[in-house]
Amino acid sequence: MGTSSAGPGIAAGGLRLWGILPPEKLVGLDEIGRLRSPQPVLTSGFRRNLVERNPWLRALRSLGYEVRLDPRMVPIEEGETSLNTNSYQVLVALLPAGAGDRLGLRPTVVGTMAAGNHGLVHALERFAASFPDRPRVRQALIEVFGEAALAVVPPLFDGRPRQLAKSFFRLPAGIRRRRALRLPGSLIPAPDEDGLRRLCGALRLHPRLAAELLQVREALADSGLSTAADYLILIRTALLRHLGEMLGLDGTNHLPTSLEHAIVHGTGDDFPERKVRELAVRYLAALMASADGQRPGERVYSGRFRVLNYYDPIELLTFGQKRAGRHARYGWRVLKASYETGGLAGVPGMEALGDLTVREALARGYGLSGKLTYLAVRSLNGGIVCNQVLRSLPDVYAGLAEPRHPGLVLPLGMTTIYGDWQLRSSPQLDVIAVVDWLYRCPHPEAMLRRIFDLFRERVSDPQGPQTSIVLERPGSLTLR
Repeated sequence: MGTSSAGPGIAAGGLRLWGILPPEKLVGLDEIGRLRSPQPVLTSGFRRNLVERNPWLRALRSLGYEVRLDPRMVPIEEGETSLNTNSYQVLVALLPAGAGDRLGLRPTVVGTMAAGNHGLVHALERFAASFPDRPRVRQALIEVFGEAALAVVPPLFDGRPRQLAKSFFRLPAGIRRRRALRLPGSLIPAPDEDGLRRLCGALRLHPRLAAELLQVREALADSGLSTAADYLILIRTALLRHLGEMLGLDGTNHLPTSLEHAIVHGTGDDFPERKVRELAVRYLAALMASADGQRPGERVYSGRFRVLNYYDPIELLTFGQKRAGRHARYGWRVLKASYETGGLAGVPGMEALGDLTVREALARGYGLSGKLTYLAVRSLNGGIVCNQVLRSLPDVYAGLAEPRHPGLVLPLGMTTIYGDWQLRSSPQLDVIAVVDWLYRCPHPEAMLRRIFDLFRERVSDPQGPQTSIVLERPGSLTLR
């Protein structure tokens, strides 16, 4: 591992990340020992809020899952914000665990998933793309999750003109379900047990996997958690545990959490109380702190960057897709800021959103943009955190280039897992689909180890060629 000797250079997607990160900040997969400090590095707030008071970890404890933290290990932030439980990030979370076993170390991976980064329908559509009969699967997902989503709709019309509610409830049931799913997963209840059984049948999931998903649903109910976002967070860590066991790992220290919870409870008292507009200016300052102390102008393709994804629930429920455009489909509108000043730009009537604190914005189900998300996560555990990053846009991680910043980077090459039934334009294969495929293999453990070994070999070189692992019939795969 290392940075290019040529310094910041222009690649197909712009500046390479490795050109602005000091070599001493890069930690290779076989250098996990560098994350172990002679002194404890976990802050009291991290231990209290992300471990002791972690509601998702409490739910999983009823299934026998527990983490064993080494207080001297710098935690690794997983870096995934999508609600779909995709296989790529799940396997990435296993990488340090595998390296740690060989080195006698036990890294802690903070698995963040966003509850308010976009509408739940966006995650479900990505999930549906993991199955051969995408339209049928998509319809089944919409019916089951949509029924739950409709339950939260009536109170949203309180205090609004009665005609708005009438116009919504006169719509056909299918349209009402799809529109209700434009709301964030943090507002939508998880499917009940009967609905989940119907969904497992409609998706034709392997009986073993269906039983595991129902078991997680029971743990969700017993713990007091209730939302679709909560359920997907639990599924991801539970299946990760199963994959670790299949690989023969002696446990995996994966902390399930939402991005919102990690930001509000794991970054200290100061960060959550900052105003959104202040965060935009702070991001610009971090962007300026590249290796040569200047903002890399080649990366600025437009005059603005996204700051906050926000929504009006009534607009989502009552506007047709043609009227509101693609933002109605995914559930969001965008607050932007100027690359020159960091000030909010081009949002008439929406400037007031900039006066929300981070805590207030996240509590409303709004989502920080990707850039500000990483700015927030770098404050996790007082900034003493290791980020797992891919070939990313340098401006997102510019703050890590500042030599005084305590954060480290675990750089990874780009390797994606697809099913041979998917278009190459499809999202990476969801972990639920991967586990279903594995359970149908003649020798699931051996096949998973083969996939994992290929995956690990290719992501260990961040400068290597982009690779796709393509799953074919159960027990067969190809590399492209």
